[in-house]
Amino acid sequence: MNERFHDALDRALADARERLELEPRTLTHELSDAATTSRAAAAESLDRAASLADVPGALVDASTAYADRAGLFLIREGRVR
Repeated sequence: MNERFHDALDRALADARERLELEPRTLTHELSDAATTSRAAAAESLDRAASLADVPGALVDASTAYADRAGLFLIREGRVR
């Protein structure tokens, strides 16, 4: 009985190790998919901009996926707006 217990424990530990090795790869894949989705949504937002004036707002809105706050400075004729 003792040997069966050790065999079962060895199998359980091997399964746990395998899952732990796969988990970071799965998480990395999920994060990569989320980033790709976010970039695609940002590009679609820019495509939907009805005019050039709508583009800065779309850029700032898209940046919220990457930062809590964002700012955009426009320089026109040497002046910052």
